[in-house]
Amino acid sequence: MSDLFRLVLTQPLFNLLIIIYALIPGNDFGVALIVFTVIIRLLLWPLMKKQLHHQKAMRDLQPEVAKIRKKAGTDRNKAAQMTMELYKEREINPLASLGVVFLQLPILLALFFMLSSVLRDHTTVAQLSYSLTSSLEPVKEIIASPDAFRPELFGIIDLSKHAVDNSNGLAIYWAGVPFVLLAGLGQFIQTRQITSTREQRKGLRQLLKDAKDGKQVSNEEQQAAMTGTMTYMFPILTVVVGMSFPIALSLYWAVSSLVAIIQQRMILEQDVKEMVAVEEKPKADKPKKKSKKKGKR
Repeated sequence: MSDLFRLVLTQPLFNLLIIIYALIPGNDFGVALIVFTVIIRLLLWPLMKKQLHHQKAMRDLQPEVAKIRKKAGTDRNKAAQMTMELYKEREINPLASLGVVFLQLPILLALFFMLSSVLRDHTTVAQLSYSLTSSLEPVKEIIASPDAFRPELFGIIDLSKHAVDNSNGLAIYWAGVPFVLLAGLGQFIQTRQITSTREQRKGLRQLLKDAKDGKQVSNEEQQAAMTGTMTYMFPILTVVVGMSFPIALSLYWAVSSLVAIIQQRMILEQDVKEMVAVEEKPKADKPKKKSKKKGKR
C-alpha cells in the first residue's frame, strides 16, 4: 500500500471507524462497523444517484436505440452516429456512469485494506490512529493491549474469523455463514433492481446464435447480455470470496448492499414521479377550447 493511498484514504476511513467504535455504548466493533457502513453509503449518495440516473436513462432509451438500428440497417457507422445524437439530445453521457464507478473503486479498495489490516494485526490501530483518536479511552486500551482487542458483533460473533478456514484443515465458522450469504443476496437484489427485464434482454447464447446466423448484434445488446450474466455471477463471486475473508468484510458488504437497495428504490421511485409529472403538465397547461355558440339570426 503506497503512503499516499494510506494518507488520503485508508487512514481517514480507519479513524472514522475507530472513533465510532470509541463513542458508541458498549464499544461493540460490529455495531460500529454497521454505523460506519451506513455513513459511507450516505457520503457516496451523490455519486450513486448520478450513476443510477445515467444507467436508468440509458436503459429507458433502448427501445428508441432499437428503432435507430432498424432504420440504419447494416450501416453501423450511421447507427452509432444517430445513437450519439439521441444521447446528446437527451443530455445523456454514456460514459458518465463508468466515471462514477472508477471514483468509487479507490474507496472500496481502501476499505478492504483497512479492515483486513486491522483484523489481521491489532497493532495497526496504533499505526493508523490520529493523535486525537488515540487519546480516546477505548482506543488507548487497544494500543496498550492489542491482543485484548476483540472485534466482535454483539459480543458473540468474532468478525476476524473466516466463514471457511483452510489453514489448519477445513473448519467452518457457522456464525459467519449467514453474513456471507446475505452479502451475496444483497448483491443480487441490488444489481437486479437496475437491470433490464428478461423480456427486454437477449442472453449471451442467443446473441452468439444471432451472430452465427449473420444477424447484426449491437453493442447495446452485448452490454445488456453481459449485465444480465453479471447479475448472477457477482453474487456467486461475493459468496465465494466472502467465505475466505474475515466476516467483517461480509458484514460490511451485506449492510452496504441493504442501504444501496433502499437508496436505489428511492431514486427509481423519484424518477417515476418526475416522469408522471412531466407527462401530466402539458395536459394541465393545455387551454380549454371555448365552445362557439351560434347566435340567432
